[in-house]
Amino acid sequence: MEYRWVYTGCDAEDERTLAAHWEDLQPGWDARLKALDRFPDDATISIVHRAQETPAWSAQATLVFPGEVIAEEAESLQARTALEELVNRLSRRVDELQDRPEGRVQRRRGIEGVVPFLEQAWRSKRMNGFAAFLRPILTSFRQYARRELAMHEIEGDVAEGELEVEELLDEALLRAWDHFDQRPGGLALDAWLAGLIGQALEEQAAAANNEVSLDETVRAEPHRPFDAESSRDSWVEQPAASDAIALADLLPGRPAPDAWEQLDSDHRQAGLNRVLARLTREQRQSLLLSAVHGLAAAEIAAIQGEGISSGQAQAAVEAGRDSLTRLIDDEEVWTDFQEEFERHRHDPLRRT
Repeated sequence: MEYRWVYTGCDAEDERTLAAHWEDLQPGWDARLKALDRFPDDATISIVHRAQETPAWSAQATLVFPGEVIAEEAESLQARTALEELVNRLSRRVDELQDRPEGRVQRRRGIEGVVPFLEQAWRSKRMNGFAAFLRPILTSFRQYARRELAMHEIEGDVAEGELEVEELLDEALLRAWDHFDQRPGGLALDAWLAGLIGQALEEQAAAANNEVSLDETVRAEPHRPFDAESSRDSWVEQPAASDAIALADLLPGRPAPDAWEQLDSDHRQAGLNRVLARLTREQRQSLLLSAVHGLAAAEIAAIQGEGISSGQAQAAVEAGRDSLTRLIDDEEVWTDFQEEFERHRHDPLRRT
């Protein structure tokens, strides 16, 4: 398991010392994870040195497990001691996972547990610390961002290859930092982040008519606290993550049609993207946020903007599910997709 390290206020000697100390601590930590058979998909450790404050050292971590998110922080007068205490606190939290079932509700609660750490970093104007806590959570939205981007490409709002998923995640991170104090009260953090990704994508689609890219929009704001530690290169693909969405998640209890079963996993997803693109945008977003990410109707309504009630959001979920059922049952839809797939298979320069 690779850990992403973020250093703030540390010199090269500090980093070497902490890296060496982590090598001493890591075998025991890894053995604990192995014994529990619970491994994080994504992990960030942040070390902050505030020379003018007491205690001067802070060690922070965010670990994203399947079905759980853990965030912890430890402070000390010494860097090594802060790192040791962080590992001790993480160990206690991980031990609690042993008898706790994995689940979407537990994961969402864990994400909310990160909020106090984000608030502290934001108030202290520590962008790197803020990013260290938020980045692993945003990484878990890579699937959502990639799928929404694919939908916009299919719909023609964004040209293929014009925008990368990492750019959307970068922009969501920047917006979270810029507007953290304006986060709507009562709206869960993951729901708010999904909304930020959607806003960035909608603005890119709108700007496309004016030939202004999202990159140019970001570069036009030189005072945004966005450094190399937060570059798109530091977004890592979670080894256990997959962009696949099971049809059973969207249409529970309904058997898949024969045409679906005949496709391999990659082409099932490509076909599902094509089918989802035939739903209205409100139906598609509402259905995915509800079925895949577990958001409630009131949260979906808050993401979609003013004037949308929870009743309307729930109606969009149900309408999306009904429309998807009809499309899945339509043999012409699958025939068209299979014909298109055959054409693209013989043209390697085109994507399915």
